[in-house]
Amino acid sequence: MRKNAGMSLLQMLVTLQVSSILVLMVGNYANTTFRMFSHIDKVAAAGDTIDEVKMFIAPKYQCTLNLKDLPLVFNQPAGFPVPRIRAFDKDGNPNSNVVVSGQKTHGMTVESIRLVPYTKVDPALIMANLEIRFSKEIETSAGPTELTRKLPIFARVKNGKITECWGKKDHGTAELNQLCLSTSDGALDTFDPITNTCKLANGEWFDGDNDKASCPKGTIVPAKITWQSNCRGRLPSSFVDTFPKTILKLTNGGSKATQRDPVRLSLDGNSCKCDWAADIPSTTVAGGKCRILCIVP
Repeated sequence: MRKNAGMSLLQMLVTLQVSSILVLMVGNYANTTFRMFSHIDKVAAAGDTIDEVKMFIAPKYQCTLNLKDLPLVFNQPAGFPVPRIRAFDKDGNPNSNVVVSGQKTHGMTVESIRLVPYTKVDPALIMANLEIRFSKEIETSAGPTELTRKLPIFARVKNGKITECWGKKDHGTAELNQLCLSTSDGALDTFDPITNTCKLANGEWFDGDNDKASCPKGTIVPAKITWQSNCRGRLPSSFVDTFPKTILKLTNGGSKATQRDPVRLSLDGNSCKCDWAADIPSTTVAGGKCRILCIVP
């Protein structure tokens, strides 16, 4: 039988079909690979933006210049919008924008910048995350269409607004304890995760009389006692302060109602002293107690 020197029509059709499948597979693989690397490139671009923001949030003066006077209240889980993060020179003048809400960069859009509180160290110190949310086009890259990055910070607040802030490295308990020490000048040394406040290790509150409290026998006076950390005044739970509120006019045209504290605290040697406001009813003042935080061995 004579050998066929060429390919049959059937063989040619099979070869063409296999070739088409291979070309399609290679094309899909190349497209997937391109989309994957495009996604990685955009994630890297977002990371570069975050690293740059971190540089201008970690130092206290940069963070404070960026976020001072912005609202921050602990019981606001949704957080507060931040319009932009800027770089400031040593004289406090803005040099340039680092990131702005709504800006487009490297195929990514900065959808939002928010300051979200997550724990309270003491009444005037809040830990918060600066959250930056990016979005990207579905057609241009693989992976999720949104990316959120968080930068933790400490913020001191007064009347619900930031007075100063600085960056934070991690959420470790050891760091929180150290923060308690530093913010209370050594008077409070332990962070309590239950109450989210600083406390004295082995510390307990003791009631004195109406105007003075001292650590009782068998307890130890803290080495660095301060009136801010170790002194309190206690009034009945039913007490309502009827002192008229004073309306303060603000520079932005608004106003804010303020009210004085019912008790003024101070130190008398190693004892806490309580001076009650004169307008509080005498029966209420008589039931008030001066308190002190002491170490229980």
